[in-house]
Amino acid sequence: MGRITPELQVTPLEAGLCCAAMLLHAAGCRVPTSALREEVDLGRSGSTLPQLAELFSVRGVVAEVRQVSTAEAQGLPGPFIAGWGNSSYVVVERFRGSTVVLVDPASGRRRAPVEEFGVQFSGMVLLPRPAPDVRFAEPERDPGAPRPFRAALRAAAAPLAGVLLTSVLVYATDIGAPYLTQRVIDQALVDGRLDIVGDTLPWILGIVAAVGLGIHLRSVFTSRSAVVIGGRSAQQVLDHLLGLPYKYFDARQPGELAYRLAGISAIRDSLSDQLFAGFFQIGGLLVYLGYLFTRSVPLALVATGFVAAMLLVLFGSRAVFYSAIQNEQSQTGRMLTEQLEAIQSILTIKTQPDRHQFLTRWRRQNAVSLRYLRRRMLLQGGVNAVTGVLQFSGPIVTLVVGLVLWQRGDMSLGTVFGALAIASMIFATANAIYGSVALFLVCRTYARRIEDITTTRSQPVGTRSVRRLGRLGLHGVGYRYTRHTPPVVQDVDLTVEPGTTVALVGRTGSGKSTLAKLALGLYPSTTGSVTFDGVPVGDVVPGDLFARLAFVPQDVTLETATLHDNVALGRDVTRADVEEACRVACVHEDVLRFPAGYETMVNNLGANLSGGQRQRIALARAVLARPEFLVLDEATSSLDAATEQTVARNLAALGCTTLVIAHRLASVAGADVVHVLDGGRVVQSGRPDDLLLVDGPFRDLFAPRPPVRETVVAS
Repeated sequence: MGRITPELQVTPLEAGLCCAAMLLHAAGCRVPTSALREEVDLGRSGSTLPQLAELFSVRGVVAEVRQVSTAEAQGLPGPFIAGWGNSSYVVVERFRGSTVVLVDPASGRRRAPVEEFGVQFSGMVLLPRPAPDVRFAEPERDPGAPRPFRAALRAAAAPLAGVLLTSVLVYATDIGAPYLTQRVIDQALVDGRLDIVGDTLPWILGIVAAVGLGIHLRSVFTSRSAVVIGGRSAQQVLDHLLGLPYKYFDARQPGELAYRLAGISAIRDSLSDQLFAGFFQIGGLLVYLGYLFTRSVPLALVATGFVAAMLLVLFGSRAVFYSAIQNEQSQTGRMLTEQLEAIQSILTIKTQPDRHQFLTRWRRQNAVSLRYLRRRMLLQGGVNAVTGVLQFSGPIVTLVVGLVLWQRGDMSLGTVFGALAIASMIFATANAIYGSVALFLVCRTYARRIEDITTTRSQPVGTRSVRRLGRLGLHGVGYRYTRHTPPVVQDVDLTVEPGTTVALVGRTGSGKSTLAKLALGLYPSTTGSVTFDGVPVGDVVPGDLFARLAFVPQDVTLETATLHDNVALGRDVTRADVEEACRVACVHEDVLRFPAGYETMVNNLGANLSGGQRQRIALARAVLARPEFLVLDEATSSLDAATEQTVARNLAALGCTTLVIAHRLASVAGADVVHVLDGGRVVQSGRPDDLLLVDGPFRDLFAPRPPVRETVVAS
């Protein structure tokens, strides 16, 4: 196998996938990680070694899963995949004495003591052994820039053309400075005459005006390009993100997704700052070199040699620099995720005996992030030092060579200083190009993280329009998060008739909420079908489905907006409509107690409201939609018994079909039918009053129990 190139994970669940990609790449199979994501359903718990072995076997690579001790692992030929900790993986390149060389998808290549390996090693390894004569299919091309960026670049074609044309104008007028230098020196020192006003001043004014106009126009076109590219790409990425399957968000942390979206702004700012100008400076570099060759071939060769040395340093350090940026961004994303989770769970942190546990965890992650930041800065500083020396010494060497040629009579003194001026511009431009390439590598790492969003397939959108939802039918419905995990719902058959109230009850983890998400079409059923009046839920146009169906979850998050806007949710409704919906949800009186009433601002996703108030606002939002079908997932769990009964009566008066998921008997007492779930199966069905009279799981859940008395035994 060839040398391992680190592939950093986008999420912790992808550790095994990245390890497999690294070994496949080393074996000569250049399959992109985005393609492997399509083959392995990571679900909520990542991948297993047998799953990874399957990725190798379908490509003709024998991969053996073994259980070995640390001592036995030291004798295995590398590279191989090793289980790391409880649920992660690393690539072991080789053991060398008392150290082991690892490639960690979370942090890149590193050396670790064998003792640390022994502590973290799970005892499981995957040994891929490609046959010598194995031939892989043509390398699958890496999609490169995500599709939204390519589309945005096409949309910005006109202003980009303006940037190109104005850059040509600037570079053409830039040449006027060395030409003017040559002319002034030759006229003043050689011919002994110089008419500053008549000969020189018009040239100076013309060059200054042309350069100023060109730079201004280029900035105008650059800003337009950045706005178009930034706006288009941000809109398309966010639109694509919101259209991804609900399961995608189960495996991603909000902080990491927010960091990826922030990467779009970073790319936009880079475009408007120096990225465009830097790449167009490549044309300027060629123009300057071409002009210098017309003046002096020897000096042009000297300048070309220095530029080649600068570019050699640049491209020689590109791979290492790119890896350093990847590591830095990966660790920064994890640090920001820690911070966001702390803010989201501030109540938990505030009510702990001390918050040092969180601070210790954050300090540890921040230290790792800063370590990679320092490593990247040192690398960049070293490259800058080398290119800076070349940029400083280049003009000096050019001047010395030019003076030697002048002494020999091969060129005029004016030509020497004109060449010196253009050479200085060449070296400055080459250094600017290096800065732009470094910035491009930063943008590329952002783009690769965004690619996790853009290369994930959108959820299939139904095309059948419906005027009513009618009867909900679940026929042999089963669901598992991945094909390698056990089912969480299995063989469920039930019907919800129009106008009825059906309840789902069961112990925690019995599959109630998953079944509700299947009914909503958020999860596609693994087996069986979910239909409304015989139409599969996945075939219904989402706009038609959710115009007639409302869902109220247990954990309600509100927008940073007024209470009125949180209930209206962008719909064209009057204040009277909002107030009526709030009366049905029994929250109208609470709203009136606020000084600003319905204009009260909701802050921090609703943290300035009680849990019961948030739930009733969400209920009012659902009522305002006048739904035909209402799904309530523990939607009244924070309400007192009296308020819950009033809300239940008000909702029943609406006459809509209702599917209720609850743990309390009061929440399901008015249901027409109750289905009891256990282990993902329906184990009992009937009316609540009837089920309480017979032995069974429903009675076990809700029948009154005698109080537990403590018995004190005297010694």
